[in-house]
Amino acid sequence: MANKSNFNFYAAINDKEARIVTTADESKAIYEEPGGHNKGTTTYKEAEFHLRRFIEVRTERLQRKKPKRNRYSNSSPNPKMDLSYLAEFIAPKQPKVVTLTCELGTGGNGSMIKSLDCDTHVIETSKGAKSPLMNLELGYAALKLADYHIKQGADTVEILGLNVNVGKTLNDYAPKWEANNWLNPLGKSPANLELVQSMFELYEQIKGKITLGAKQSKAVHTDDLPF
Repeated sequence: MANKSNFNFYAAINDKEARIVTTADESKAIYEEPGGHNKGTTTYKEAEFHLRRFIEVRTERLQRKKPKRNRYSNSSPNPKMDLSYLAEFIAPKQPKVVTLTCELGTGGNGSMIKSLDCDTHVIETSKGAKSPLMNLELGYAALKLADYHIKQGADTVEILGLNVNVGKTLNDYAPKWEANNWLNPLGKSPANLELVQSMFELYEQIKGKITLGAKQSKAVHTDDLPF
């Protein structure tokens, strides 16, 4: 037989309920739950007083309480949703454009190619080369640099400042010479043929991703001998 308690009332509370009961067993059933606590009293008024205090403390504690991590995992109880795939729709990829500005060397100075990031390349020219050959060598160097940037991820490479006849050679003359076994209309090999062939081969590979902004030349050239 259970021992008789010396208390007439019990203020009992847990995280989900709070009430005054009259037996120790009823009180135990409540305070054994999470957040449980109890206080035995001889009068109902005392039990009521303690219950109000318990409720105030419980309210303050639950408001401060932060979500706990799973004790068996390092993951958050409310993991963030991965929305990175939306970036394609929210911020469309901007094409990468590289601009190369060519300057033909004069007065014994080497030709140069400059990019917008202030990177400057000095182009070595053949000893004794005259303006036509220097223009071709500058054009070939610009094509090779454009090819490098394309392989590094550039979508478009703008080549500015080349002599207009460089573009004409690549787009007009070289295709005709190639179709004629690399002979001009006079049946002769064009000047600087090996260089033109190398330029044309590379140009055909990358021309879909480059643009040529030519500098107009004051000199007049014939259709069969641009240089």
